[in-house]
Amino acid sequence: MQSDLSKTHHATISWNEQGLPISNQFDDVYFSKGGGLDETRHVFLQQNQLEKRFSRLKPRQSFVIAETGFGTGLNFLATCQLWNQVRQCNGNSQNSRLHYIAVEKYPLSLPDMQRAMSLWPELKPWADALLAHYTGLHLSGFQFFQFKDNIDLTLIIDDAIDGLRHLQQSEHTALSAANFAGVDAWFLDGFAPSKNPDMWQPALFETLANLSHTNTTLGTFTTAGVVKKGLTNSGFSISKNPGFGHKREQLSAQYVPQPKPSLDSFNLSSRRSEEPIPWPVDFVNRHRVECHEQLPARIAIIGAGVAGCHTAAALAKRGIRVTVFDREARCAQGASGNPQGIVYGKLSKDNDGLAQFNLASLLFAQQHYAPFFADPEIGQACGVVQLATAPAAQKQLPLLHELFAHAQNFMRFLDYDEMQAVTGISFRSTSDSSQDNQSKTGIYFPRLGWLAPPKVCEALLSHPLIEFCGNMSLDCLDYITEEDQWSLTFRSGKRAQFSHVVIANANDCRLLPQTSHLPCKPIRGQVSVSPTAIIPELKAVICGEGYIAPANALGQQTFGATFCQSNLSLECTSLDHQENLSHIKKAAKGLNNIDDEVLLTLSGRAALRCTTTDYLPIVGPAPNERDFCETFALLGKNAHCSIPKTGPYLPGLFINVGHGSRGLAYSPLSAQILAAQMCQTPLPVSQDIATALNPARFLIRDLIRNKR
Repeated sequence: MQSDLSKTHHATISWNEQGLPISNQFDDVYFSKGGGLDETRHVFLQQNQLEKRFSRLKPRQSFVIAETGFGTGLNFLATCQLWNQVRQCNGNSQNSRLHYIAVEKYPLSLPDMQRAMSLWPELKPWADALLAHYTGLHLSGFQFFQFKDNIDLTLIIDDAIDGLRHLQQSEHTALSAANFAGVDAWFLDGFAPSKNPDMWQPALFETLANLSHTNTTLGTFTTAGVVKKGLTNSGFSISKNPGFGHKREQLSAQYVPQPKPSLDSFNLSSRRSEEPIPWPVDFVNRHRVECHEQLPARIAIIGAGVAGCHTAAALAKRGIRVTVFDREARCAQGASGNPQGIVYGKLSKDNDGLAQFNLASLLFAQQHYAPFFADPEIGQACGVVQLATAPAAQKQLPLLHELFAHAQNFMRFLDYDEMQAVTGISFRSTSDSSQDNQSKTGIYFPRLGWLAPPKVCEALLSHPLIEFCGNMSLDCLDYITEEDQWSLTFRSGKRAQFSHVVIANANDCRLLPQTSHLPCKPIRGQVSVSPTAIIPELKAVICGEGYIAPANALGQQTFGATFCQSNLSLECTSLDHQENLSHIKKAAKGLNNIDDEVLLTLSGRAALRCTTTDYLPIVGPAPNERDFCETFALLGKNAHCSIPKTGPYLPGLFINVGHGSRGLAYSPLSAQILAAQMCQTPLPVSQDIATALNPARFLIRDLIRNKR
């Protein structure tokens, strides 16, 4: 189910004499000429009985809607309006959550989306919220947005069949169900079967069935024979109902679960198999949630850095009580304690897990941090310029430009003069004719910037459902089978029990027997801090071999940071200050005039980053190391053998570590992934990315290489 990190084509729109959008690709209307909003309410909201179902939701319960064809966003906006109305009238649903998933092959450009949404003034509050996030970025994959009123939107830019398959927990025939509890209501939309036959295929209806459960309903505008046949053959019981406007009939349906082959019907064999090995499937924790029929009541998080605090906030927003423990008296005292940190990632033309995760993380981070950037004490969305200094980066820059050139709202490619305009400093000598000003030499992210990680963590922990306990160094972690609880013993002698525990204590995860096998390694980094701005004219963050940020609210300016694996001392050194200064001087001509005497005024801070061997963080359920090695031992003979077994994971134990120097960028999305896994709600990323982050991936690789 590898998703394709490639440029897609946006919808080409014509506007008729009534001012309504027409798809040029499909020569079809986006919604009824007789009233698009009324049609949406009749076909999708009413046929799925959403008002009644929303009102019956229990506190903290989630409801999942999935749509084929996001189009102008009309169905989503109308659903948000109804959701809000029900919440205002029904106190029981205040803590419930709406997850809306939509797949769209040809997304509208931002101007077309703005024009379309102006057609429905009563939906303006939700339209404005969507437009604030909608970047017009047209790359295949998942884009995740969060709105007020407990609404999440996952927009999948892909073909409908392929995009929805990324919601399945596995490609294994016996495990093709959703990687969450399942879709509650389907909006089977899109252009008519006669106009868009490629979508209305048997594989689409099969995928709908795979992602459904006993109470799943469906509404659609069409009664075409291919639709009735496809739904019926896939297990849906269909009904004809009065259509909207001039349409005489429409369809509604309910899913009737169909028997599927069990894993036991597949043979264990060292021979090559067409079925993938379902090691990422976490049956243990999924079954645990289904049996309890409740979200976790109380969760313990070990570690109060940006990863732990973001995880706590993501869970608390779902109505779950969280206790965060840290060995220090205050939060963010480890690698998250620098006075200024940069929100940045590493984009790549490669279609691998690292590239996909970096892009998804940056897209989510720029919306997640918007309220933090609004407070000058916490940070500033001053923009980030990434320079292509290394030869490999210079070689890849033209390829990135080809891939992302259309994404002006997210990132721009700048030449020397353009970089000077956004940063306030010069990047080249006017006498140096060897530097072609027309060539693009840097990438500019206008909606990113710098943050003070300790202040971010303090803000995240301020949620009323989060309790912070400092000076609590974890000594022992034991699972009590009889009570289905984890027992935490601290060096102070205090003990506590929780049903779920998240390990987010960076390199210290290696001290616990349950996570000691993880290939985490510490890398020392030292930042330098000037008490006064050494480059007061700097307007944006510059990242090259090092980084330098504009001055903070106190007038301080931070730059750095070193990378060292051999020295793990936390003492600051003058040599490292010199190295940091040298790196920023190389970045731009406008930084060369920094006097070396500034070294005498610098303070600094050294900390140990937690990194992994594949540069991706470790996010997900904790594997049972011994059982994993026994269950998948045949991988040593054939990496593609038949092992019809799900992964043996530890019940209620999860991990969120290994963010390296990109904790600010990676942590918000990683926390959402973990919260979704723990609560069995839709993931904000594809299953491919979740698998790439899975803590068990290292055990699987070692088994294949006969290292275990």
